[in-house]
Amino acid sequence: MLRRIFLSLFIIIAVSASAANGRISAHYNVAPDSYNFLLYLPPNYDETKEKTPVVINLHGVGLCGTDLNRTKRYGTINALEMGKSIDAIVVSPQCPRGSWWKPEKIHNSLEWIKKHYALDANRIYVIGMSLGGYGTMDYANAYPDEVAAAMPLCGGSTFKPERQKELSKVPLWIIHGTADRAIPVSASQKVVANIKSAPNGGALLRYDWLPGASHGALARCMYIKEAYDWLFSHSLADRPRQVNREIQITNETLKNAYKTGYRGPRRRPVIDYVNDKPKPLDPIESYVEKIAEDEVESEADTQMYDGPAETETAENVTEKTAKVDKKADKKEKKEKEKSTDKKEKKEKEKKSKEKEKAKKENDKKDKKVKKDKKGKTSTVTVKKGDSYYRIAARNGMTVDELCKLNHCKPTDHLSVGSTLKVRKKK
Repeated sequence: MLRRIFLSLFIIIAVSASAANGRISAHYNVAPDSYNFLLYLPPNYDETKEKTPVVINLHGVGLCGTDLNRTKRYGTINALEMGKSIDAIVVSPQCPRGSWWKPEKIHNSLEWIKKHYALDANRIYVIGMSLGGYGTMDYANAYPDEVAAAMPLCGGSTFKPERQKELSKVPLWIIHGTADRAIPVSASQKVVANIKSAPNGGALLRYDWLPGASHGALARCMYIKEAYDWLFSHSLADRPRQVNREIQITNETLKNAYKTGYRGPRRRPVIDYVNDKPKPLDPIESYVEKIAEDEVESEADTQMYDGPAETETAENVTEKTAKVDKKADKKEKKEKEKSTDKKEKKEKEKKSKEKEKAKKENDKKDKKVKKDKKGKTSTVTVKKGDSYYRIAARNGMTVDELCKLNHCKPTDHLSVGSTLKVRKKK
């Protein structure tokens, strides 16, 4: 009896924990000309259904590939796994390696979701950084009447300047760091200028250039409550459409991104694979694009916002700094060795080429000497009474052949005792 009671309680607790975490499913090849994607359903999805908003999260170039697990490295799904509560259906598509986000493919993925899940079509939002920032702008640009609001982070637009005016129809909050070395802030500033040239003068546009913020630091926006509160405050049903200018995101906001509800053990919901199983991981390439490296928040970014952890002692900080320095020295040493090896290799190749060239020239000279030694010609001395005709006849040649060999004319004077070249008799 007690065993049954404990078993029942265990099942209830397990179901409650699963419901509290929501459900993430991986979808591969579900629709033609679409993306593979992770789909998160919030715990209250069965209750709200048609009222559930949708957040499309577009990643940067570093997470491109064919395995959806890569897309959980950072972003909205990762925030959910770290304990963030987002009351929305979250779609996290994956862009193939070596490609840009294509609005029509995102649209086709969303259309499939609309057919299989209940959602609020008036509240579809897009947020993305880096390559995903470009994708966010391009998707909102291509489908302004379907996007309730969009937040492109440290990105730009692939659309032509005249077409970017369509973005003026969408509540848009562009955020970029002034210290971004991967995608300069000017990429966002150009889009802002084009939107402002639209007939409404960019009435639905917001933009912020965060001083000192790097490329990777902008990923923090996807972990803060303010970003989702701002998105959810818009709807296609708004008449007229307006942009929320009350909510603020500053460096101070980003400073607290990981401090509320994120410290502690991560909760990773079990992934249900739908349709095809995931493809094998992409082979590790010999190098990683600089932009992909910069998507991940660096130690410098963390120090900028968080500073040293409060629980750390001076000894721990010193020890960690020593480890970082040691790692940096090791990396520098390795790079120097690599550089030296390359230099030596080039010098060896250069010497080898020079040696080979010299050898060819020597071989050529040797052949010429040998040819001269073999000798196809000989010389004769002009005697008294000789003429070109007589000399040619004696040596089995014609006058023309004799004159050609000696670079002279039959009418030229012949001096007794001089020499002429003649062809050797076979």
